[in-house]
Amino acid sequence: MFSFQDGYFRVIVMMLLAGCAADGSSAGDATPANHPPTVVFVAASPAAQLLPGDTVDLTVRVSDPDGDTVRITWSAAEGVFSDPSSLTPSFLVPDHLGPLELSLQLEDDQEGRSTFSYTVVIGYQLEIDGDGDGVTWDGGDCNDLDPTIMPDGAELVDGKDNDCDGFVDEDSYVADDDGDRWSELAGDCDDADPTNYPTNPEKIDGRDNDCDGYVDEGTSVSDDDGDGYPEAAGDCNDARIDVWPGAEEIADGLDNDCDLKVDEGTLLGDDDEDGLTEVEGDCDDERPDVRPGLPELTDGVDNDCDGRIDEGSPGVDDDGDGLSENAGDCLDEDETVFPGALEVADGIDNDCDLQVDEGTILGDDDGDGLSEVAGDCDDAAATVSPLELEVADGIDNDCDGWVDEGTPAFDVDGDGVSEANGDCDPFDPTTWPGAPEAADGLDNDCDGTIDEGTVRADDDQDGFSELEGDCNDDDDQIHPGAFEDPTDALDNDCDGLGAPNEAPTAVVQVSNPGEICLEVVLDASGSFDPDGDPLRHYYWFVTAAPAGSLATDAWLEGGNSSSASFVADLPGTYGIGLIVSDGISSSALQEVAFSVEDRVDNTDPIAEAGPDQARAQQVMCSWNGSSWSCPPCETWTATLDGAGSVDPDGDRLFFAWVVSSSTAPAFSLSGDMTRTPALTLEPPPAEYGRTNSYALILKLEVEDCLGERDVDTTLVTYTCTGK
Repeated sequence: MFSFQDGYFRVIVMMLLAGCAADGSSAGDATPANHPPTVVFVAASPAAQLLPGDTVDLTVRVSDPDGDTVRITWSAAEGVFSDPSSLTPSFLVPDHLGPLELSLQLEDDQEGRSTFSYTVVIGYQLEIDGDGDGVTWDGGDCNDLDPTIMPDGAELVDGKDNDCDGFVDEDSYVADDDGDRWSELAGDCDDADPTNYPTNPEKIDGRDNDCDGYVDEGTSVSDDDGDGYPEAAGDCNDARIDVWPGAEEIADGLDNDCDLKVDEGTLLGDDDEDGLTEVEGDCDDERPDVRPGLPELTDGVDNDCDGRIDEGSPGVDDDGDGLSENAGDCLDEDETVFPGALEVADGIDNDCDLQVDEGTILGDDDGDGLSEVAGDCDDAAATVSPLELEVADGIDNDCDGWVDEGTPAFDVDGDGVSEANGDCDPFDPTTWPGAPEAADGLDNDCDGTIDEGTVRADDDQDGFSELEGDCNDDDDQIHPGAFEDPTDALDNDCDGLGAPNEAPTAVVQVSNPGEICLEVVLDASGSFDPDGDPLRHYYWFVTAAPAGSLATDAWLEGGNSSSASFVADLPGTYGIGLIVSDGISSSALQEVAFSVEDRVDNTDPIAEAGPDQARAQQVMCSWNGSSWSCPPCETWTATLDGAGSVDPDGDRLFFAWVVSSSTAPAFSLSGDMTRTPALTLEPPPAEYGRTNSYALILKLEVEDCLGERDVDTTLVTYTCTGK
């Protein structure tokens, strides 16, 4: 511990403004954006007779000219503060002799900063004048180390309590003397009155409350627009110089003369108070019974301002169609509506017969609850609509574009023949009466015999087929093991000896792209006959396929020709066999094997149903003295074109056409599983003075071999006009 004379010590607090603003300017400078916080009052208790280990209670008041929140931080080289962020901390005096600086850092929420220093001097005697200003500590000097600080000293703008009254820089331009949080430096125009400062609302008190240089502006006693009238004198809009009591009313949307009426007596004014002005169409703004929208009366006045007088009365032909309401016009405001008018699809009773849209696509002519627009494909038949069940009657009963589907009369597999017409396998498109018989184990032509006329069939009933070695399956005396007759110059036992005819040789070349779904081209043009005979038959077979494959002989396209094609459905190894015949002898089975890989990425096909098609036909009608007679328009067959459909991967595409919507009562679609089917339309009825039309929407669905699909539509319209 220190040894001190007299056992008393003096603590002298000296406050020095030593900080800077956030932008680096001195604390006395004003910055446009923000003013740093300041200290306005400081006190220490007790202020004297302290020993090391004693506690000084500090009190400080701070102010921010902009009203910002201020954060404080106390610090010292020695000693301990009870709360360094408090305005009233306690300070524990350390073992120290002489001055000790206490630092106070101020920062507002705009990052404005100031630093103030307090010096505690320990060990001075109370009666000594330490700074030579003529006043000792006992005499009331609150900082006996600074000669500018003493009781009744002149307060300076220096961040110090020069007159020892506990306030800093009071009555100067940096101090907030009236406690309204604004100093003169920050814009306070009257720092002795706490009701006058920037941002304060202006009041009627004869003072410049908001420090903008104007007194009582914006209040009822101020003539803000300079027109000679304040609000208290009746000015109803003191922000406009053209509005005041007695001003001329003009068409500007304002109450210029402050009579609680807007634009009265002008084109914009509603003088008769009927809800509309002259600009809005009031043709007589002095009569409340005249304006657009009012009902027309029989009073000789244009009540509804449409330029006509008394229109709408029963005896007047308002729409100029030649008939008034008294003459039967059921809608005398529409010139297309009168008795005998042509009924059109517009939701109106055009011919005044108490029926709406009859005979048009909007009318339900057959009373089945649906119109043509609602999907009724034959609005003359009550048994035909999307609500009906399909029956085997040759009619599209349910209007789905298919005829007799779900019945034996429907061609399920698209081969052109239904089960009712003799298709013995309605689910196989290679099987129908008259189909070419293929060597596939099926009765392709539905004649009750399987594979007749092919290498698999024993056509001559000798117990051997060509595939089993019969070298002439049209002669039951020729087959393997038969007696060789040396007198007939034939190879009776098919052993290749003694026969005058040599069997041809089958040669097959494969062009394989290597991937499923792509076409494998098979070329047998290299096959030959040693005798030079023409090759009359080419028999193609699928001899091997991966497990799970659905491939059959029917998948080989090309028929009885030297070229065939095949599309694999699964990855793996396939075998294709060929037998050729010159009509007498057949070659040995020539097999080729090839492998295809799986496809890693598949691109969807693109359907293209072709452009919309339209046909318009006119017929000349004749008058027979009592009615018009018109010849019918022609039946029209439109060829649909799906040739623009493509598969980016080069896959073979499968086509399916359906009529998805139709207003035609009768039509047929043939070749609906091909690229270019034919749509045959019966013509619309021919009537004099009318144009009748049918419209059909056809949907094309294309599918690649992996089952990916795309859809496109095309519109076909046919109109028939009677002249």
